[in-house]
Amino acid sequence: PHTPGGKVPTTAAKAAEAKGGGAGAAAGDEEQQDFTSCMFCGVSDKAWNENDLDVHYWKDCPLLISCPSCAQIVEIAGLPEHLLDEC
Repeated sequence: PHTPGGKVPTTAAKAAEAKGGGAGAAAGDEEQQDFTSCMFCGVSDKAWNENDLDVHYWKDCPLLISCPSCAQIVEIAGLPEHLLDEC
């Protein structure tokens, strides 16, 4: 689930991509709306909703970090590329 520059798509961005006809938009819409597991660290919680997953990305996911320059949430592995190319 790596994105260019290590950007972390928010659940809202993933939902917009699905509505826009992105890859797997026809039969895959149901899967893209699953907010109960983190696509980065694999943690899951059946009680999570879209907001809870975003909070996990922001506060708790051990594979994500807030960019020290712009505060965007990015994958730790993609931080150097983010800082050089996008920030």
